[in-house]
Parts: sequence; C-alpha cells; structure tokens
Amino acid sequence: MSSILEIPFEDGVEIIAQDESGLFAVNKKAGLLSHPNPDGEKRGRSIIRARYNFDEEYFSWENEEGKKERVWLVNRIDSHTSGVLLLAANEEIATVAKEAFKLREVNKTYYAICFHKPFQKKGLWKDPFKKVKNATNVRALLAGSRVMAETEFEIVEINTSENGISFLKLRPITGRTHQLRIQCAKHNCPIIGDSTYGDFYLNKIFRARTKQPRLFLHCAKVDMDFEFEDKKISFSAEAPLPESFNEIVQIKNQ
Repeated sequence: MSSILEIPFEDGVEIIAQDESGLFAVNKKAGLLSHPNPDGEKRGRSIIRARYNFDEEYFSWENEEGKKERVWLVNRIDSHTSGVLLLAANEEIATVAKEAFKLREVNKTYYAICFHKPFQKKGLWKDPFKKVKNATNVRALLAGSRVMAETEFEIVEINTSENGISFLKLRPITGRTHQLRIQCAKHNCPIIGDSTYGDFYLNKIFRARTKQPRLFLHCAKVDMDFEFEDKKISFSAEAPLPESFNEIVQIKNQ
C-alpha cells in the first residue's frame, strides 16, 4: 500500500499512530462499525468505505489508478464504543499483531461513565462468561461457565449528586464479547447509555436531560511490544476522551 492516508475512511475516523512495520491505529467515533455487517446487512456504517473479506479479515478497494488495495483489521471494538482501533497495511504484521492479542500481550485502557459505583474502589473482576447466539445478534452473558472474563477496575471519580455517577478506568485482561459492559452491570455500575445490559429507566432519564444518546465507553489507549522481521517494536496509541465525556463531567460538577 502506498499510503495509509489514501484509505477511504468514513467520516469520524482519524489516524492517531503508525509504525514503519505497517501497523497503525485510528480513533473511531461512537456509532461506527469496526467492519460491515455480514450477509450484506445495511445496519450502520463501517470505518472504511470498502468491501470486507470476513474469512481473511481485510478491507479491499481500487485506488484512483485502478490498483487493488487492502487493509487488515487487527482487533474490534463495539460500534457503540469510541476510541483506539488497530489496523495493518500488510498481512504479515496483521498476523503478528493478532497473535499478540490472542496471547494477552496487549495492554488496553478504557474509560466509562457509569450509574452508581463498584463495591470497591479498585480491584480485579473475575467472572464466569458464556456467549449465546440468538436469531438477531450475538450477546455474551455471565453464566455458569469455565470460561472467565477478567478486568482490572479503578474508580477515578464519584459524584453522589448525579445518582452516584462514577467515572471508571478499566483494563480488560481477557477480550470477551461485551465483556466490560456486562461486568460493569454485574458489579453495580452499569455503563450509561447501555441499552442491552444497562439500567433502562436511568438511561431514559439521563438521555432526556442531557440529550446524549451514546454509550459512555471509550478505548483510550493501546500498548503492545512485539517482534517483527527480527526487530523489537513498541507500539502505543492514545485517543483523547470525546467531548461528550467532558460534557457529562461538567454536568456532574454543577
């Protein structure tokens, strides 16, 4: 690929870090899909305006000169979640980076604004996890299972005047489907705007008052160390908190 700047990104996607190996990161806004929905479904827009190969996990298109181009998706975050997302300009670095995720060699930091607060100020959530597929989508549910979901959590700020709203720092150790959303709900701090696992009544009140419809979950930082072509590489990408988060912080402090 000649330049990652030539990739047909959707509006709301910004390149925030890149490495000469071909690994790079973008900051995506909430509401964009990491990749198109399968089976040609038209629900929502994805980060790149191009075809997506689900088997080999890459986007493909033709540039202005008619040359075929590809970009590989390294990891995914929910469409409702904003923040750091990793991609690769070649298949070799994509394979190495994906393996780092599988081996839990990638450090991820999220921030969430939640109703209420966890029972402890900081610690480790370790919960049995089960993924269930229904007719319309895939949801991950906590249940009796040998598969575990693990997340380090820390309360950054609490404001009791706003129904006990809390601002949390979350570091997922495992990467289960909807892990952070489900664990927050289970541990007494559902994420604001979560229409699947959250507090529907409080969401309705909050949305009516603030006019903020989004899920307040943001991937703020991704760090990873890996070897590629006999070189040791340290890669880091950070995405600042969206303005919507800052607006809620201001509301909390009124």
